[in-house]
Amino acid sequence: MALKPGAAHRFQDCCRRTGPGANTPQFVFDAGAAYWLSNPAAPTQKTPFPQDSVFRQYYTTFIEELAKDFNDPARTSFIDAYGLGKWGEAHNVVYAEPGILTAEQTETAKEEVLDWIMALYNRTFTKVPLVINYHRLIGHPTSWGAVNPSSERLLVKAINQGYSLRHDAFGMNGYYQSWERNFATAWKHKRPIIMEGGWIVGSHSYWNDPSGQYRQGHPEDVRLGEFNASAQAHVNMMDFRVGETTSWFGTSFPLVQRFNSEGGYRLYPDEISLPDVVANGAVAVLSHRWKNMGWGYCPNNIPQWNYKYKVAFAILDTAGTVKNFLQTTTAIRLNG
Repeated sequence: MALKPGAAHRFQDCCRRTGPGANTPQFVFDAGAAYWLSNPAAPTQKTPFPQDSVFRQYYTTFIEELAKDFNDPARTSFIDAYGLGKWGEAHNVVYAEPGILTAEQTETAKEEVLDWIMALYNRTFTKVPLVINYHRLIGHPTSWGAVNPSSERLLVKAINQGYSLRHDAFGMNGYYQSWERNFATAWKHKRPIIMEGGWIVGSHSYWNDPSGQYRQGHPEDVRLGEFNASAQAHVNMMDFRVGETTSWFGTSFPLVQRFNSEGGYRLYPDEISLPDVVANGAVAVLSHRWKNMGWGYCPNNIPQWNYKYKVAFAILDTAGTVKNFLQTTTAIRLNG
């Protein structure tokens, strides 16, 4: 089942329910995809059920077409390889009309949909990191509440299938709470974590954050809160996205500079031993030790990278010309 011309540009974030307009193209519903209409007064705000076979046919084609352009590390740093739910943030995922499914049936649907979408992205995006939002209600039909007992197990299942981690509410202390902090700590230097700030200082009432640390009219307070949470989580990447860029570079530029010098992973050869003189034809013994000086984790072990980074040595003549080159057979493996 092929998408209509140009549909890949319109078929964005299916299953999202944001804004006043349609987020899934009408032709998907015209083809028979089942959906939930939360507000009859807004008939375009239809939420397709992700286990529906018609929806899956269209969504599969969309992701396959998307991968043809973006399964390329030269163009794409990472892809959110779940993207369902409210704002595409992996919560408020609807599987049926309210009251239809039992709690047990909901848990079954959550895992089956996760398995389906992981298989789809693992098949199509093989060269760029796949990430998932570590939300306390991952894949659940609600957005707010206590931690769902299955959340950690489902996230670990995704990690074991090659997923890395992201979160979209750094600095938003009502959302990014102890569960999220503890989850990030558990995966410190095991999987990379990508930070996205939660507060949009130009439109959100960030000064009502439950931390009590943000003053109205002081977006630099939010930036500091995001930075500190990012340091605690040892993130590989921070979010200086459009809309927040002025704040970061205007009022909080020292934090940007700090991340440039401290953030991510920074591999440093802190110990190298080699002979001063090597006779022609002789065997030279070199020893070397490397240290990660940055917050983040060098994710050489994720399936999409497959230990592609290796240490190499070269022998140069007095003019600086490479006369011999040796790449070590041992890939970089760093825990800190």
